[in-house]
Amino acid sequence: MTTLTFDSLNPATGAVVGSHPKATPEAVHEAVGRAETAAAWWAALGHAERRRRLLDYKAVLTQHIRELAALVHEENGKPVGDATLELVLAVTHLDWAARNAAKVLGRRRVNTGMIGLNLAATLEYLPLGVVGVIGPWNYPVFTPPWAPSRTRSRPATPSCSSPAS
Repeated sequence: MTTLTFDSLNPATGAVVGSHPKATPEAVHEAVGRAETAAAWWAALGHAERRRRLLDYKAVLTQHIRELAALVHEENGKPVGDATLELVLAVTHLDWAARNAAKVLGRRRVNTGMIGLNLAATLEYLPLGVVGVIGPWNYPVFTPPWAPSRTRSRPATPSCSSPAS
């Protein structure tokens, strides 16, 4: 059986940077199923363990920043300096998310306002995983990050109880 592939080309030279298999609809469905399982596992880790793992990932990216910048340059023609800057920004964002997730996403009391003086309210965010595009940027179809998402999303979940404590 022949596996269909597509090539990632260096835009400056046309040289093949890498070849990748084309996924069948069944393979995509299986990958999404694995991602859902992984998202549930990630959510169950809790803030402290997710923090540790994000900081470990940040360290790996930092250790390989030069080779990653070279790969970005090869695959899309971005100047190495720009690619390095974007990787540094990603590392900075990972650090912020790891160190602030519990404060930003954790359960906290919120003001109920004058109407709810006798109520207590809390707000928390449920980690639902990462929403993104599976596949290369423009291959085989144009899939920009601003395209309508086909995944479900859930807003913050407020809960109220009475009486205020």
